[in-house]
Amino acid sequence: MNKIFSCAAVFVLLFAFGCKKEQKPVAVAFNGIVNFVSGTVKLDVKGIVTDAKPGDTIAEGAKIITAGSESFAEIYIGDHALKITGDTSLIFTKLVIVDGGQNTDLSVEKGSVFSRITKKLEKNDAYTVETKTAVAAVRGTEFLVEENGANSNISCVDGKVEVSDAQNPRKTVTLDAREEVTVAAGSDLVKKQIDSDKLNRLKIIADIKEIQGNIRQKYEDQKADMRRKFEEQRDEIRKAVVDQKEKDKEMVQKQKDDDKARVEDQKAADKTNIDAIKGTAGQAAADAAGAAKAAADSTKADTSSAKAAADAQKASVRPDIKKDKIDPDQFKTQ
Repeated sequence: MNKIFSCAAVFVLLFAFGCKKEQKPVAVAFNGIVNFVSGTVKLDVKGIVTDAKPGDTIAEGAKIITAGSESFAEIYIGDHALKITGDTSLIFTKLVIVDGGQNTDLSVEKGSVFSRITKKLEKNDAYTVETKTAVAAVRGTEFLVEENGANSNISCVDGKVEVSDAQNPRKTVTLDAREEVTVAAGSDLVKKQIDSDKLNRLKIIADIKEIQGNIRQKYEDQKADMRRKFEEQRDEIRKAVVDQKEKDKEMVQKQKDDDKARVEDQKAADKTNIDAIKGTAGQAAADAAGAAKAAADSTKADTSSAKAAADAQKASVRPDIKKDKIDPDQFKTQ
C-alpha cells in the first residue's frame, strides 16, 4: 500500500514540473517613422488613408502606397532605412521585438523597395522582404526587391541576401554583392551579375537622406519608449515566472503533505483492521475452545451416566445366592 502512495507522489511531482508552462517570450511592438516623401505618397492605417508626411508613425499592419513613377518615400525602421520607389504598395507585416531581437517583415504587393541594413543583425534579429513569388532574408546588407506580378527580382548591392521561392522554400540561392536573381513560379533560381546600367540606377535609389533633425527627436523618443516597454514587459514576465515557481513549489509541498497524511491514515486503518482481525480470531478461538470443553464435559457426563446405568443393569441381573450357615458342632461324635 505504501508503494502505491509513493508512486502516486512521484507521478504528481513529475506532473507538476513536466506540465509547467514554458516562459513566454518578451514581445514588444515597435514603430517606424516617415523621414521624407516626394510626390504622391499615401499612408493606409486599418483602411483609413491619409497623405503621408515626414514624422508620421509607421506601425505594424500599416501600408505605404506611392502613385507615379517619380514618387517615393523614405522610412526608418529601428536602425534600418528603406526607400519605397514609385508605383509601389508595401505592407509592414511585422514590426516586433522578441527576446531582444528586432523582427521586421515587409510584403511588397507591387513595385520596388530598397533596404539598407545599417548594422549587422544580431542573433535574434530578422529582416525579411516578401513578394508573391520570393522571400529575401538578410543579415546585413543593401538590396532591392522588385515585384511586377509575374515574377520578382532581388538585387544585392552589398553584403549577402538569401532568396527562396515562396511556393517552394527548399529552393534557395544566396546572393553576394552585385548579384541578382529573378524568381518566377516553376523556374529555377539562377543568379547572375548585375549589369552596369542597373548598378548605376541602384546607386541613385540607395541615396537615402539622413534622418531629419526635426524628426530625429521623435524617432529617438519612439526608440526610448520601445525600450522602456520592453523592459517593463520583461520585468512582468520575470515576476510571473518567479510567482509561478513559488506556486509550483507550494503545490508540490502540499502534495507531499497530503501524500504523507494519506500514508499515515492508511497505516492507522491497516492497524485497526489487523487488530480487529486479531480480536475476531481470538474470540472465535475462545468460543471454539469453550464449545470443545462443553462438548467434552457433556461427553464425560454422558459417559458417567452410561457407566452408572450399566452398573445398575449389572446389579439387577446378578443372582442372589444365599449361603447356608453350617454349624460345625453337628459333625462332632458323641
